[in-house]
Amino acid sequence: MKATALLERQHRKVESLFNALEAGKKDPAELVNELACALTAHAVIEEEMFYPLAKRVERELVLQSRQEHDLATYALKRLVAARPESDSFMAKLMVTKEAVAHHVKEEEEELFPAMEESLGEEENEALGRRMEARFKELQEAGYEGALAARKARRTRGDGEQARGDGQRARGTEKRAGEAGQSARAR
Repeated sequence: MKATALLERQHRKVESLFNALEAGKKDPAELVNELACALTAHAVIEEEMFYPLAKRVERELVLQSRQEHDLATYALKRLVAARPESDSFMAKLMVTKEAVAHHVKEEEEELFPAMEESLGEEENEALGRRMEARFKELQEAGYEGALAARKARRTRGDGEQARGDGQRARGTEKRAGEAGQSARAR
């Protein structure tokens, strides 16, 4: 299955879970757990495997998509922590759903068509197979496991960024110190 088709299939599954939660016909705690696991595993495979390739094609959209993942993750954490019988449960559900729906729309209308063209059929299929295997691993780990995988990946990435920023800052400080010594020598 193509990577783009896999992601679209996952989008439809998440939409059906949101609809089931709104309808209130099944155990909401069970549905929220399934939703949380599916959304988090989906975000991880996009961030680990799809976005690095997509960034070459639609850089700004990918940067925006990562921010939308952060917002959805925050909203999802609040939803997971809410009691289904609480007054705020449906409000938290709707906020999470709206954040995800906006993100899905942009991906499907802008990012996926660009990636279809960029990847080509064979590469899209190969990426889809790798993404599907990783998604299954994350699903088996459950929501907390998928969340930990996302956090670990983000921490490594943020750590690398922080090291780079620190090196730049030290370089700036060194140049400033050298300039100060030069000025004192005059």
